[in-house]
Amino acid sequence: METTDKLFFTEKDENGKTRVSAVINPETRWKYLLLSFFLAFSLNGLKNVAHELSHAAMILILGGKISAISIQFDVGYVSWVENTVPPSDFSLIYIAGIIGEFIFFYIPGIVIFKHNRNHVLVAMVGYWMIMLYLLSLFYWCGGSYYPLFQYYDSIGFSNGIGVNPGLIGAISLFPLVVAIWFSIRCTKTFRKRFLHDDDKIHIFTTIIVYFLILLLLKMILPQV
Repeated sequence: METTDKLFFTEKDENGKTRVSAVINPETRWKYLLLSFFLAFSLNGLKNVAHELSHAAMILILGGKISAISIQFDVGYVSWVENTVPPSDFSLIYIAGIIGEFIFFYIPGIVIFKHNRNHVLVAMVGYWMIMLYLLSLFYWCGGSYYPLFQYYDSIGFSNGIGVNPGLIGAISLFPLVVAIWFSIRCTKTFRKRFLHDDDKIHIFTTIIVYFLILLLLKMILPQV
């Protein structure tokens, strides 16, 4: 295990079924990191699609007309024709994004992760779908205090219901903490089930570095 240069390792589980796991060592570490980053950035784009389309769907449900929609890597927006949606319904539009992510991205990620026990690549897809929603919750909570996060969604929601944004941020801490706890459990399960990682730190390093890159891009991209 320590000297192999192959990232994937095929073995038999306790039931005799073939299991494909990953070997993390000095020879394969860069392959694992590149694969993780590729999946994470690709799935983040998919998450952004789910987010913006959920905004758009809510506008249409409320009888509004969409004037523009933009879906990019980590930046997107949906605007609607003025006066086609009453101000009392604005809050529903602003919260639709993160709810849509939960339904169409986070829940499928949990299903993929929990029901796959035989292939590390499939597990990685579900795992990153879970982790990326954690980042969305962080943006939603942080957006109540710092508008750059989530591009005013949480502030728009709080203004729509007439509540101080700080209160929304404080309430959002509860699902964020629960999601962090669940993500840590998933991380331990993923490492135990699919990784031969003697140092037991590389998966956490991957997550931390990726999140830091995303946060940096979040701050830089709107200014470009």
